[in-house]
Amino acid sequence: MRRKVRSEIEKHFKQVLNRPEILNRIGENVIVFDFIRPEVANEIFDQMVDNLLRDVSSLGYGVTLTGAAREVLRGLCLSDLSNGGRGIRNQVESHLINPLSRSLFDRGAEAGHRYRIEQIRPGPSTTIDLVSEQSP
Repeated sequence: MRRKVRSEIEKHFKQVLNRPEILNRIGENVIVFDFIRPEVANEIFDQMVDNLLRDVSSLGYGVTLTGAAREVLRGLCLSDLSNGGRGIRNQVESHLINPLSRSLFDRGAEAGHRYRIEQIRPGPSTTIDLVSEQSP
């Protein structure tokens, strides 16, 4: 893929623009970005969500996701892979981190309590259904 992209760049500057000197200024500073494949995106998503839940747990709030909520979140976060891992991270922030933070704050959550995210409701401002569970 890199070879093909490099070949097309050379062709464009030399044959289309007739400006090979510009290509010489660019030199080898062309980075070919390979889009994330869906199976890799799923792994990235799972690691990000698991790490987030582990971080929240280290703060004293036990939070889990139902399977259905996780799949809704997965669909939201992986619908557009054109921005790579950072794009996935941005979507996790918009659809999980921010709504979870708001919900914990709004209910006056205290360390030591456990919560379960039952549902994720996408919209202009994603909301979650957070259910309190018995403390361990």
